[in-house]
Amino acid sequence: MPFGFVVIEDAEREHLIRQARDTVFSEALNGGALHGAVDLLFDSMSDFKLDEVVTSALNDMRKLMPVLADMKGAKARLRKLVKADQLADVGTIRRAMTAETLITAEDILLIRNELGPKPGGSQAIDVLAEVADPNAPTRDELLRALFTAKDEPRKRLLNKAPAKRFPGLLAVLEREQVRLGALLADLNRAELVARSEALIDVLDAIVADYETAKRAPRPA
Repeated sequence: MPFGFVVIEDAEREHLIRQARDTVFSEALNGGALHGAVDLLFDSMSDFKLDEVVTSALNDMRKLMPVLADMKGAKARLRKLVKADQLADVGTIRRAMTAETLITAEDILLIRNELGPKPGGSQAIDVLAEVADPNAPTRDELLRALFTAKDEPRKRLLNKAPAKRFPGLLAVLEREQVRLGALLADLNRAELVARSEALIDVLDAIVADYETAKRAPRPA
């Protein structure tokens, strides 16, 4: 979609872009075609950060327009860049994090009965109890919190004494940490792709609305 040649003042341009942005977000939040894309963006960053990202992109049309002119190609290049060509989507990866967990009900019972409330310095009982509940809405995030700190593997999963008493449990936890580490690496790439593709779709809609408004007849 080539950028038009209609000449407008900077102030009017800013007004039309803001109006286009507000229109696109409003329609999306009210169930429009971009509802999923806008929801994803709001879920992944603050309102301020999203506004900052969108504004930055729209202020550099020279770089943005080639991307919007070949959105399919841009998305394909992004996937290739982050090696996500064969990557599962975010939902599939999150389900795998919990559906394929190596932690069993027996492991949870052992922790609850033998190790007390804070093995490894964390509230492991509460976390694992929720992980064991298939209806817990954030089981993947609970596992993430239990086995990682700032997305890096926790150095200690059990204190020294229980680790010596229950080497089998420690081995399970260590294997689970490795399994989750691989899935989290995939999840981070999948989330990056999802956010970027959603942003491209939203920016395309904003620019389209802006172009329409820019070409509309103006009062004499």
